[in-house]
Amino acid sequence: MMRIERTELARSTLEEFADKNDLVMEISERTPNHWPASRYYARFRHAEIVDGQRLISSFGNGASEEEAIEAYMREISGRRLKVYDQANNWASRYIDVPLLTAV
Repeated sequence: MMRIERTELARSTLEEFADKNDLVMEISERTPNHWPASRYYARFRHAEIVDGQRLISSFGNGASEEEAIEAYMREISGRRLKVYDQANNWASRYIDVPLLTAV
């Protein structure tokens, strides 16, 4: 019988990940001309996605706050973030994002 060894990726809920890394979710409402599909957008405060040598400002869009958060969660899941600390003279840190789940 063949032996199989599996290595699974780290997983976390969005809330656990945010708490562990002291991240703040910002949710903003857009003006009515963006409604209904993109009424809200969500993102972690002062965070950007690291894509090779580039930084990408990203957010999730949705008709509801929950949809916007879920879209952002899918966008950052399994990626790397660069987070800036405003209270610490804008020092930055890198965070590897596990596969994120809603629950």
